[in-house]
Amino acid sequence: MSSQRNNNTGVENSTTNSDTRLTNQFTSGSGSTGSDKPLKAYVIVVEQRRIAICPKVTNEYEAEMTELETIAIEKAKRVQVPFPNGTTSLNPPIDMSKRRRGSDGPLAKAFNNEARDHLSAEIARLFYTAGLPFNVAKNPHFISAFTYAANASISGYVPPNYNFIRTTMFQREKNNVEKLLQPIKGTWYEKGVSIVSDGWIDAQKRPLINFMAISNATPMFLNAIDGTTEFKDKHYIAKLILETISVVGAQNVVQIITDNALVCKAAGSIVEEPIYDMLRSCDTNESNLHLVYEKWDSMIEQVKWTKSHTPLHCLAHSLNPRYYCRQWLDQSPNRVAPHRDNEICTERKHCLRNYFADAHERLEATTEFVKFSSAEGELGQFDSLQDRWNLTPKEWWITYGSSVPKLQSIALKLLSQPSSSSCAERN
Repeated sequence: MSSQRNNNTGVENSTTNSDTRLTNQFTSGSGSTGSDKPLKAYVIVVEQRRIAICPKVTNEYEAEMTELETIAIEKAKRVQVPFPNGTTSLNPPIDMSKRRRGSDGPLAKAFNNEARDHLSAEIARLFYTAGLPFNVAKNPHFISAFTYAANASISGYVPPNYNFIRTTMFQREKNNVEKLLQPIKGTWYEKGVSIVSDGWIDAQKRPLINFMAISNATPMFLNAIDGTTEFKDKHYIAKLILETISVVGAQNVVQIITDNALVCKAAGSIVEEPIYDMLRSCDTNESNLHLVYEKWDSMIEQVKWTKSHTPLHCLAHSLNPRYYCRQWLDQSPNRVAPHRDNEICTERKHCLRNYFADAHERLEATTEFVKFSSAEGELGQFDSLQDRWNLTPKEWWITYGSSVPKLQSIALKLLSQPSSSSCAERN
């Protein structure tokens, strides 16, 4: 590029050395959008912009930059590639139904078919040019959107733009989902919630960690963490768990369930007393925390394995009304009621100490357990005793647990929890 026509030699030399750099920066963009606008206003006179013109830019240089901008804009214009049916988005097929109303002849049908083919070609090209995965076509909202647009008469409709989708509409949809989830969250305080976590690798080979909230066998997705750039040690996992607890509310959390990886076990020791999965027989979405202890006992009768239960399992076992029934006790000669098992009693008292920090409240809960386990007062009536076996544990506590309110509150929380992380796994 020629040097600037300026009597000041220093200005001429410095301008000559920077011409190429300015030109390259100027033409690297589209010439009309994005971050190049301030640069364009700096070298070209742009109306209604409060940016001072570079004093080194002459009329000749400005004309050259204007020409480069024009060329860049022309190159940036989308090339109208014909569709397989020979039409383009600027020259769509003519809808004959708009010109001849009531015409149902073969010619009108043929033009209607052409319009259908053109719409299908537009949709297909959207996939190709945006790099969308083809399974998006199976999305029910994708199908309903185009079906609604084709069947509804919305004159002059323009699809929402980039900013409107990512801001206004996104926030609107988020608020709507939060509103729909509120009835479920409203039950967490009474029924309790289990935080369930599991890790997996997606199609892009990214290690993801799922967190879900389970209450009364109803899973709710909370978050998925991309751990690509993180060192996933026990401290990192514990940090994620604590953050999730703060979102759900510590007063609502009954237990944390993860897979049996060593790092998850170590993280559990940081967050709270670890609760481990028992066997694959408990790998279900059903509410079966109260069954864990019994399943271990059944297994131990066949093979010499060590129990791996927690105080929470023992407390849930103690609050299952069926385990005080003669029908259950007679199934094995070694079975005893939970309040007669020294190991279960020790773990249950340990759990109650953690649950009730206040000694007076803990005494009330213990007194209520005595009433429940020995079937005293209202809990000793005929219907209550019969239904201990006939109803599910949760149903029994809802029906007959009002006379022992503290124990009822704990039971409804514990007996609604799962015992594995299968609901957080990606199937």
